[in-house]
Amino acid sequence: MEDNENKEADMPVISMFFGIIITMNADDHVPPHIHARYQGHEASFTFDGNLLKGDLPRKQRNWSRHGCCCMPKSWKPTGSWPSTSSTHSESTRYADKEATDMTIDYSIKVTQCEPMPGYKLKVTCSDGATGIFDMSRYIDRGMFKPLKDPQTFDRVRLAFGVPSWPGDIDIAAERVRFDMQII
Repeated sequence: MEDNENKEADMPVISMFFGIIITMNADDHVPPHIHARYQGHEASFTFDGNLLKGDLPRKQRNWSRHGCCCMPKSWKPTGSWPSTSSTHSESTRYADKEATDMTIDYSIKVTQCEPMPGYKLKVTCSDGATGIFDMSRYIDRGMFKPLKDPQTFDRVRLAFGVPSWPGDIDIAAERVRFDMQII
């Protein structure tokens, strides 16, 4: 399945304004951040508006200084916002990896994704790596529970380079790349 960035796809979009599309993915890496896209430009920002990677035109980049302060309520349900609430602590936040590893490529995308038996995805990433990502460890957790149905799991598609399913379910491309078994 090739990446599909049209409005028909289920996208992990949390906001759209002034032509800027803001997304945040479930079980994404730390620090908590958003992805902003504008007319072919892409950037990742921390919640306080600091640029992690990428670039936006200057006028749109100014949004990050003012817009981030009003967004945390939208981000909490993704599992990427630090929380002690049981309803928002589903994220494993790379507990089995070095959480502060800044070698993570914030611009990584999944360019191809194919469902496989056993809740696995065969993926190719934008850096050329191909591998198998095992979703079985997520299937009994929070937002991922609907994916227990194999027919629902098989409806995976790509939206903005992120494996996504109907019902606003997604898994961060960085997580997929970091944890997949290279083939």
